[in-house]
Formats: sequence, structure tokens, C-alpha cells
Amino acid sequence: MISVTAPLPPQAPRTLDDLTAGARHYAFYFLKQHGNIRPAFFFLTAEGAYGVMICALGDFGPSDKDTYAKLCQTVAIAANITRAVLCVEIWASEQAIPMPPTGSPQPPDVRPSEDPNRKELVCLVQQTCDTCVSTFLNIVRLDGPKREFFNLTDNTDMGRMESVPREQSDSRFDWLLPAAEPPPDIRAAARVWLELQGVDLKKLILKPHKRRR
Repeated sequence: MISVTAPLPPQAPRTLDDLTAGARHYAFYFLKQHGNIRPAFFFLTAEGAYGVMICALGDFGPSDKDTYAKLCQTVAIAANITRAVLCVEIWASEQAIPMPPTGSPQPPDVRPSEDPNRKELVCLVQQTCDTCVSTFLNIVRLDGPKREFFNLTDNTDMGRMESVPREQSDSRFDWLLPAAEPPPDIRAAARVWLELQGVDLKKLILKPHKRRR
């Protein structure tokens, strides 16, 4: 389920902007090498360490997404994460649905996978304990049968989107961080649960920062 093999920026990230730049670098690298990306959770802890957790599943179906989101939430508790960026590839539908007359049945939702004009995007979900903002990048491919990856560009149509409040959100990848610093016993319980799932928290922490005195 989890892999920690990934291209990383030359310097350890220290801010949310640094994490975002690293996630964008990761997305570009994986698209260039493999044509798609695996979901990845980049994070900074309150203790001054950073890490990344990459999903190694080939078929990222709905149940896999739920499992990965729960793992990210539990790692956030166990490692006392204060800032994070989730990097995930998505499809967005461009099909416009006219609003029905008052009293008429609502039209069915259009699945992006069923829209021939759908867009391929990379979504970067930037999170702290009290903020959650998504940034979208266009996946640009070359014309031709292989549709080879060419570049990532900023999506100016969707731009930056603030998520709905935590208590109203139904998105599995929003608000992965706890609202407040978890107490030691809760962190310990989260570490035990991760061990039972085969996740070694120490391997996710890539490099501790040295605190200046």
C-alpha cells in the first residue's frame, strides 16, 4: 500500500509553500517517467521533520481511496503533522448541465470518466490544522496515439479553491490533519494501528530539521 521511493527536492522543505513546490516537482517527475502519478502525502511535523507517504496501489478505486485517506489521517495524528500537501491526479468534467425548471427532477450527475471532453488535472490539497485549499494543474499531453506527457500548467479556470468548513466537508482528501494537537495517548494508539497495517512510521520520516539555538 505504501511506498517511500520518490524524487525529492534538493533541500528539506520548511514551509507549506516548500511542500507544495516539492509536490509539484514529484507530479512532473512521475508524469514524465510513467504517464500518471500515484497519490502522495507530503508533510511537516511539529517536531521539525518532513516526510512523504506514496500510495503504491495500481488500481486506485473508491475503496483504495478511502483506505489511503484513513492512513493519511492516522499518520497525521501519530506524527503530529502540522502542514501537509496531498498530490493526486483527477479528472474534471467540462459538460455543462442546464438547471431544470423549478419542481422538475434534478439531472443525474455527469461522471468525469464518461465525459469525452474531460480534463486531466493534478490536484494539490494544501492543509494545516485550520485551513484547507486546493490548487489545480493542467496535465498537457502531446497529440498522437501515445498521448505522451509534455508539461504541467496552472489551471486559471479553477484556480485556488478553499474547502468547505471541516464539519461540512464530505471530501475524503480534505481536512486530513487533526484540528488540534493530539495528546500523547492518542498518538501512541495511532502508531500501534499503523504498525498493525504494516506501516513503519520511521521510514516515512525522511529527514529531521536541526533546530537553531
